Amino acid sequence: MKNNYLLLIALIALLVPTTASAYSFKEGNLYYNITSDSTIEVTCIRATYPSPYSGDIVIPETVTYGDTTYTVTAVGEFAFYGSYGLTSIVIPKTVTVIGTSSFVRCRNLTSIDIPNSVTRIRSTSFAECTGLKSLWGLL
Repeated sequence: MKNNYLLLIALIALLVPTTASAYSFKEGNLYYNITSDSTIEVTCIRATYPSPYSGDIVIPETVTYGDTTYTVTAVGEFAFYGSYGLTSIVIPKTVTVIGTSSFVRCRNLTSIDIPNSVTRIRSTSFAECTGLKSLWGLL
């Protein structure tokens, strides 16, 4: 029974990063996944960390790629995971969801602007963000 439990944990550990490594395109210094004909989410370049994101980031409301202008509606799962150099982020009012573990281990993140449009913040979104004093005043 113990071996089955360990095998299950190992399988989950292998699958979780795989889902976070794909992206549809890069624009500026951010990576995006296309989620519908007109919407996208911010995502990560790869499943490993530290992530390449650093400094102060402002996520735009819209991004044009090819002939299509997409609306940014989510911060995807693991999007900024392990971005040790990330210090602040501004999320646009078009975003409604902050995905699971999207800011985990962003230890130097000290400022985040979360608009009222965000109606869902998934579990562990801000785990190990030791630079943030409190999220209560942000929402």
